[in-house]
Amino acid sequence: MSNSLGGGQCGTLVHTVGINGGMTFYKSIPLNNQEYLAKDLDGKIPKNATLYTDEGYKFLFDRPNHKMVNHNKKSNDPRYTLSRERWITKEGVSSNGAEGRNNILKQSFRSYGYISPRYSDLYLTEISLLGNLRFAPELKSILLGGEEKTLYVA
Repeated sequence: MSNSLGGGQCGTLVHTVGINGGMTFYKSIPLNNQEYLAKDLDGKIPKNATLYTDEGYKFLFDRPNHKMVNHNKKSNDPRYTLSRERWITKEGVSSNGAEGRNNILKQSFRSYGYISPRYSDLYLTEISLLGNLRFAPELKSILLGGEEKTLYVA
């Protein structure tokens, strides 16, 4: 909220970091600006790793392997205004994986009656843990008491 309304946070802004074919990490951030986003990325992903982002991350100039998805690319065919390649880079990468993970996150949040911004990191950590269990069999074994059981996570 604006300072005239008390300056408190009304909702939850979530920064999603997903590893292709792997784990997803969520972080609640107070503002959607480059300071918070860069700090979160630096804590999770090494600077020399290949990073694919949306066009909102143009401020990441210090990462040599940073590539962005171009959502504004126009089509060469006069019948269409937008190109099919606007979603996909030349390397075959799209931002659909992050969009899909955000959809799962929104569905999970609907199961709660109310999400308090004050405790949003706890909710996000829980959803991240449950979603990432399939990639960590040792953790799954510990949580299930050492027995091999089937665990279904939405």
